[in-house]
Amino acid sequence: MAPFRFVSLFLALGLSACCAASAAQTAMQPARHATLADEKHGQAPSKAKSSGAERPVSVGRTKLASGRAIADLPQRECRRILRNAGVQFDALPREEAPQIASPLALHSDLLGVQFDPANGMAKNGLVDCRLAAALLAWAPILRDAGIERVEHYSTYRPGARIRSTGKTSGHAHALAIDAARFFLKDGRVLEVDVDWEERERGGSPCPVRRSEKTDGRVLRQVVCRAVERGLFQVVITPHHDHDHQNHVHLELVPDVSWSFIH
Repeated sequence: MAPFRFVSLFLALGLSACCAASAAQTAMQPARHATLADEKHGQAPSKAKSSGAERPVSVGRTKLASGRAIADLPQRECRRILRNAGVQFDALPREEAPQIASPLALHSDLLGVQFDPANGMAKNGLVDCRLAAALLAWAPILRDAGIERVEHYSTYRPGARIRSTGKTSGHAHALAIDAARFFLKDGRVLEVDVDWEERERGGSPCPVRRSEKTDGRVLRQVVCRAVERGLFQVVITPHHDHDHQNHVHLELVPDVSWSFIH
């Protein structure tokens, strides 16, 4: 599948708040964050900060933003990070995607890893620059696991709302990705719906499951290494509910000191 392509005609069209491959998508609006976490999940957000590095890290000569700071990157700094990493993108006018603070259409892989919308619709591949920077920082983790492509259900869904509360979703601001399939260089495809084996409701997603097979461990490892490094403030896995049985929701939430990992 080709990398993201932006098709301006689609920006006049509305998308439903649900992706075709999932009965519903859930996310949090990146405004009034603590309040929405209570409303959505029925509990206060975790106040524990990630133990991951908050300072910039490097891959070769490429400096990447890291940790919680990614969610608060200024637009100019965010775009500079992408350009220095060789990422090809179009910066879109705000009026063409008014719900996205720094809208981008990506036209290349991110350090060797492609991120493609499963339904091929260009609008579902639009991202806020900060989400692109977080995926860029996640890419070396994926590549080390042999993953060269991630297929997702959406990043941007105009007007998307949280099913349980009716509040605006993080997808409405292109600050979240629903990762569903992971394509490895050896030809294997890991699917969250199938290969995330241990998924007891309410369980913590990151402890190692000794009975889990290799494919499940690879999926869990790449997600949990992103958690360890604090790349996303909200990570919702199949442990949370039925709506997330076939994908992992990873979301940036600016201006907060908490994380919700479930």
